[in-house]
Amino acid sequence: MKELQLPTVTSSLELFSWTDKKFIPSCYELEPFHDDNVIFCGSLKHRNVVSHQQKDKILVYMGNGTISQKKMVTEIKTAFQNSNYHVYIAGMGLNEEHFDTIHIAPYFDFKSLLPEALLFINHGGQNSIIDGLIYGVPQLICPGKVFERRFNAQSIEKNHAGIELSYTDFSAECILRYADKILSDSQYQNNAENLGNILVSLGGTQNIIRALRGN
Repeated sequence: MKELQLPTVTSSLELFSWTDKKFIPSCYELEPFHDDNVIFCGSLKHRNVVSHQQKDKILVYMGNGTISQKKMVTEIKTAFQNSNYHVYIAGMGLNEEHFDTIHIAPYFDFKSLLPEALLFINHGGQNSIIDGLIYGVPQLICPGKVFERRFNAQSIEKNHAGIELSYTDFSAECILRYADKILSDSQYQNNAENLGNILVSLGGTQNIIRALRGN
């Protein structure tokens, strides 16, 4: 900063106030910021066009955070072991295993699975919630103690497109109860689909390019 003869800052967040334009890869409904320099550009990813497919899958990804991989697998298996759902649990370091309708692996191509998903259980990371929404999938989010993820979870819940789950309640009993609540109420899916359509309609990178060109 000194070499560029710029004012000193106490936090890198102060740099955002210097910008002429602020691009947010989300939508106003999820991040209601009031600023003339803010441009919502929605999802930066394209939504694959898919024909109607049967929705019978539950996807689970908790990233690196408060919930350990071991606890994630144990509680999810217990919650859904007798269900008719096909459950896909992904996490770094997991061994590939299959138990009837429950599938575990270090990685699954969620982009190909999301069009068939009824529910996305995740940690509230930005990529996860946006990916889920552009395919109209309601979410059960356990953000742990991370502020950004807690903000995302609360935004999803306020829009009635999912439910926030406290990390202290990450148990098979609570997971199944909230999953049943989401899956039995079509409004969760309808609202997730509406948010997804808004995110796609905002133009993504093309909107950023137009704004920078002054179009």
